[in-house]
Amino acid sequence: VFSIPKGTEEKIFNLTSAQMRMFISDDLTGDSLVYNLPQAYEIHGEFDKLKLSTAFKNLINRHESLRTVFSLDSAHNPQQEILETVNFEVEYYEASLAEIGGIIEKFVRSFDLSEGPLLRVGLITMNSNLHILLVDLHHIISDGTSQEVLIHDFIQLYKGNNLPKVAIRYRDYLNWYLSEENQQSIDSQRDFWRNNFSGTLPLLNLPTDLTRPTEKTYRGGTYYFKISKEETASIKGLAKQYNTSLFSVLLSVYSILLSKLSNQEDIIIGTPVAGRTHADLQKIIGVFVNTLALRLFPQQEKSFKNYWHYITNYHCTFNCNSFCVSRPN
Repeated sequence: VFSIPKGTEEKIFNLTSAQMRMFISDDLTGDSLVYNLPQAYEIHGEFDKLKLSTAFKNLINRHESLRTVFSLDSAHNPQQEILETVNFEVEYYEASLAEIGGIIEKFVRSFDLSEGPLLRVGLITMNSNLHILLVDLHHIISDGTSQEVLIHDFIQLYKGNNLPKVAIRYRDYLNWYLSEENQQSIDSQRDFWRNNFSGTLPLLNLPTDLTRPTEKTYRGGTYYFKISKEETASIKGLAKQYNTSLFSVLLSVYSILLSKLSNQEDIIIGTPVAGRTHADLQKIIGVFVNTLALRLFPQQEKSFKNYWHYITNYHCTFNCNSFCVSRPN
């Protein structure tokens, strides 16, 4: 098992590949909410505003990403800087049920990456026993796992409990990730990606009721559905029967569906990977997640069984050659 060494006390670093993508996209989209990660929590019972503020200030001191800002250096290259302190205040609101939507819309607004913290906290008080806690972060300093860490640490700090010392700081991860040795490991994987994404890349053409716009927008919706316990057990049984993962079975079904709808046999699907390749990274706030592009070929002559075995083998290969899950020798 490799270890991430303690880094230097540097405060200014280059960006990781995931951060670079978000920084450029954020700059291109301008005053956008694309990379906001808002959360809302309903709290019943009395809630101490002083404890709330103190807990989040301690969180900011504990996690370096919450004190990190992003800008261009003198050569116009993106950089990130870990600040010693930042100005932070909780936003307080009082509202009725009918007013909550308007307050949340006001609360969730774009961040200026050059000004920290890239964290915003609000509290809506509806009455003495009902509150809504609002938390919003920019994706460039956080991901899904980080949001879970933030809420866990906040609850413990609010209760007055002591948290164990963070084993690895985000700057230690940056020192390791940006090191010459790790960058050489990443460079060795580039041929794999160039080969898999060579030639003309497919554009998924689904039979939608609206034409694809000339410029990319982020307007859209989410459709939620549930499958029964029996259906879930059946899918899990299928994965177990053929010694493959649930992910591989579902990815196979999804890609085949897209293939049938689009009449295409060359499809690229993006899937998130956590990117936390070391146990010491599990409890710190920062952006480690990345989107892994899977190029799949659901040809008609393949049986479903053979196809998902192909998916299983290639999913492993893609993961082992992913920038964000690169492993040192």
